[in-house]
Amino acid sequence: MTVLLDWTGEFDDWLDRMTERAAAGDAHARAQLVRVDAGLKFLAGLDGEPAAETPTLRRVRQSGRFPVWRVGHPYTPGVAVRLVVWFPPDRPGEVLVVLFGADKARMGDVFYERVGRRADLAIEGYLRAVEQEQRAQQDSEGEGDE
Repeated sequence: MTVLLDWTGEFDDWLDRMTERAAAGDAHARAQLVRVDAGLKFLAGLDGEPAAETPTLRRVRQSGRFPVWRVGHPYTPGVAVRLVVWFPPDRPGEVLVVLFGADKARMGDVFYERVGRRADLAIEGYLRAVEQEQRAQQDSEGEGDE
């Protein structure tokens, strides 16, 4: 069994913008998109949180409240796409959440200085959205009981 990939609105917006730029002929966006697609395919093949790091998937040492991982790719000049992901502990082997993505080629390791706080905010927002969705579903199921 593989994990279900879910992602935040922030990641979805970033991916949409990159896809639009790539479709408009932006070569850098196309190169980024190839790496994002490869990263998502890699993640889709997982069966849960790994026990150890791999060259593609590494723990983010600068994590905040929640432990997060980053998906990378082999060296490509001018492109350093990173996907920051979280494995919800209450759903092991079931769900993996892509929090956000970025091309750190221009930022360098400064990117990682903000990952912990940014990931915490994204996870908190994701958890609120899931909770609201569950409440709405329970409310709609309860309406049929009357």
